[in-house]
Amino acid sequence: MSKENKKSWFYWMDDKYRMVLMNDETFQENRSFRLSPSNVISLAGLNFLVVGVFVILLMILTPLGNLIPQSSTEGKKGDNEIREALFLMNQQLDSLQTALNNKDEYIASLSMVVMGEHETVDDATKAYEESKATADDKPTASVPEKSDDLEALIESVENEAELGNLVSDVLSENISVDQMQFIAPIKGIITDSFAPSREHYGTDIVAPKGTVIKSIQKGTVIVATWSADTGHMIGIQHDNRIISFYKHNSALLKKTGDRIDAGEAIAIIGNTGEMTDGTHLHFELWYNRQAVNPQHYIAF
Repeated sequence: MSKENKKSWFYWMDDKYRMVLMNDETFQENRSFRLSPSNVISLAGLNFLVVGVFVILLMILTPLGNLIPQSSTEGKKGDNEIREALFLMNQQLDSLQTALNNKDEYIASLSMVVMGEHETVDDATKAYEESKATADDKPTASVPEKSDDLEALIESVENEAELGNLVSDVLSENISVDQMQFIAPIKGIITDSFAPSREHYGTDIVAPKGTVIKSIQKGTVIVATWSADTGHMIGIQHDNRIISFYKHNSALLKKTGDRIDAGEAIAIIGNTGEMTDGTHLHFELWYNRQAVNPQHYIAF
């Protein structure tokens, strides 16, 4: 390109032009803009850059990035890991279901003690063991050996879960009782409320005979005993200086020192002890060594 052509091109880039918006019927000029080729090119380049950056961020920060096809090797490896993890989860779910069924059968056997269908708790336990032995005789599916990568993944997940539980326990030490969540030990009709003035430090709930009583939170059994006044009684120490007591039970399903999960069966409703005149649960909630009204925190 000659020097004259280069010079004319440079001057053309700087030439000024006017874009006019005119009414097609009256030919009246409504608006006009002063433009130059260099401004138009710069504005178009800036718009292109902004759109490109927006698209890149959209692909990185949103699931749309998954639409980009990956290499076949990575895809197959990911599919195999997913299949192994799903198979392992299925086996674990089967094991949990079997354990849950065994627990339900055990509770049902203990309920039969209350209903009079078994003479003693030993008879109920024997019936439960027989049903469990029958279930254990059934063939189970074999579990394939896990790869080293999958073993490391499972160990990492378990460690994170343990760390999460530890952090949760530490952080929960300073939580007020008003901020805590509780599971109702049973659902029924309240026949007597919290009344310290007459030395009634709990709530009485009537429910059908054989109803299973559950722990309001995770904790440790600190007492599981019998007394003439309260009959079969169980007490559980929870986090944040919370203690719960369950009295007048017909049978206890846990013993002192057992670790209990929230909602786990701990006893069967009854009418034991001298301080009762019918089948019900006397439930007490203690916070920081003082009895509090359970109805303020639990919906029975």
